[in-house]
Amino acid sequence: MNKYLKAIILTIIAGAVFAGCTAGGGNDSSADDLKEVKLGYPIGGIDFIDGVGGLALELGYLEEELEKEGFKLNSQGFTGAGPAVNEALASGNIDFALYADFPGIVIQSRGIDTRLISIVNTQGHAGIVVGDDSGIESVADLKGKKIAYPRGTFIQKYLLQALEEYGLSEADVELINMTTDAEAALVSGDVDAIAYTDGVIANLAFEKNIGKIINTSRENDDWTGAFVLIGRSDFIDGNEKAATAFLRAFIRAKEYAVENPQ
Repeated sequence: MNKYLKAIILTIIAGAVFAGCTAGGGNDSSADDLKEVKLGYPIGGIDFIDGVGGLALELGYLEEELEKEGFKLNSQGFTGAGPAVNEALASGNIDFALYADFPGIVIQSRGIDTRLISIVNTQGHAGIVVGDDSGIESVADLKGKKIAYPRGTFIQKYLLQALEEYGLSEADVELINMTTDAEAALVSGDVDAIAYTDGVIANLAFEKNIGKIINTSRENDDWTGAFVLIGRSDFIDGNEKAATAFLRAFIRAKEYAVENPQ
């Protein structure tokens, strides 16, 4: 569970609609009577999402808390990262989005009526992994190299900041918008580096033994991002208990992570 322990800070956005969010609803509806709640989140060809949100999903806490309030969870990962999740949210194909703050800001700037439910994690981190035999030892060595990253995410912001810190600009590298194929591209040599969340790069470097990590956002607090739960306002109005169920699930996941640090 180490990938989750990097993100256990939970901040709840208080408000009248969320009053009593720590109390279960005790709904006795049968499975056939449950109302569907559609959750979307970004994935990058890796079968988990980082932090408290990912842990709440993996342990079944989201399903359990939603069922208490008369809802059933339909969760879907989007390989197109934040932009793809935003498209689904804007079109009404999902009701809630669990992702980084950057795409959450983008969708509101587009005039889509959404609401911030929770800041799930205030220390979202990213990093850069390169091939073991690439000869790349630092960000400065990325000049002229191909870097795969998910465009429209906080990872893009981190990557540009890291390049600038080491004297490089976007013009000095070749940035390739890539999600699901990034791992294969690194192995084949089609790209020289991957920038992604720290959970993903740790999975590649330490669990799959693909490459080595040369930089993370932990070098600079300004490079971090927050992970948030965003909901469509037209769904939340009238379904407030679904939002409180998410908050209870996140609290349970945080408590589990603290009690089980392995």
